[in-house]
Amino acid sequence: MIPSISNISKDLKNLQVLKQIPIITVSQQNRTKNDDGSMDTTMIAQSDRIGQDSTVIIFFEQEKEHHILNMHLVKSRDSVNMKKLQYVFDFDLGIFLCINDGEDEDAAEDRMNSERAKVLRQRFDGITSFESAPF
Repeated sequence: MIPSISNISKDLKNLQVLKQIPIITVSQQNRTKNDDGSMDTTMIAQSDRIGQDSTVIIFFEQEKEHHILNMHLVKSRDSVNMKKLQYVFDFDLGIFLCINDGEDEDAAEDRMNSERAKVLRQRFDGITSFESAPF
């Protein structure tokens, strides 16, 4: 017999309480959004038991055209709910920069370009020819 999602969620919550360790689970969102566009625990696919058992729920949303990652803190028992954090990213170089409150996307992209240049300078510092490049 295959255990249901709600049983797995309940068992993970019990394990977390018993061992006093953080447990991270990943779940797919439902394909439909709420009518008003808001994000909440009902958007978790398969079971709202995950939403009931979790301490923190974060939804990730990627804006591909601007390389922006939105993190929506939908539920947090120990913090502020419905907080939105934005990061500009470059997965190839492993750079994540927080977009500050009030900062527009162009300013964040300028900071990202500056950070890219710094990382590339560090990686290729001391390389005099492409034959000795590490790729």
